[in-house]
This record gives sequence, structure tokens and C-alpha cells, in this order.
Amino acid sequence: MKVDRSLVSRIDHSPADLDLLRAVLGLLDTAPMEVVVEGVENLAQASVLRTLGVRLAQGYHLGRPVPAAELVLGGSGGPGGPGGAARRAAV
Repeated sequence: MKVDRSLVSRIDHSPADLDLLRAVLGLLDTAPMEVVVEGVENLAQASVLRTLGVRLAQGYHLGRPVPAAELVLGGSGGPGGPGGAARRAAV
């Protein structure tokens, strides 16, 4: 299940948005599926998500999109670095 970036964009500035995301993640925590949070664009958002227990995320902070032909899977390096072309990353 993907959590839309609209629920993430202001979590580092808005207590109300953080509460809403916390509630959504609480509901999804009861479902037997992986959850991927989209739209992580800065370190502050990644840090908040980490404290909320989010394990998988996508976003420009973790790596820019690349054409499929440029993906190098299974290599070494962090997200966005050499071999780190996977667009989904642990936070």
C-alpha cells in the first residue's frame, strides 16, 4: 500500500498533518501488507517517518527517478549513489 505524498509534505511543519499521517499509519499497521510512504523530499521528513516506524519510503530525498535502462540493481552504494538505483529505500 502506498501512502500519498500529500500526507507527507507538511509533517515537519504541521502538527495536524503529522497527527493525520500517524492515524493513517496506525490503520495500515493492522493490515497484512507492506506500506511505502511517497514524497519524502527532505531529511526532516525522513527523520519524522523514521520515528513513526516507517520502514519503506520513496522520494527525491532518497533518490531521483531514472530511466529503466539506467538502473543498476544489486550494486553497492546508498540510494542515489553508484548501484543504489532502487527508488524505494529504507528510512
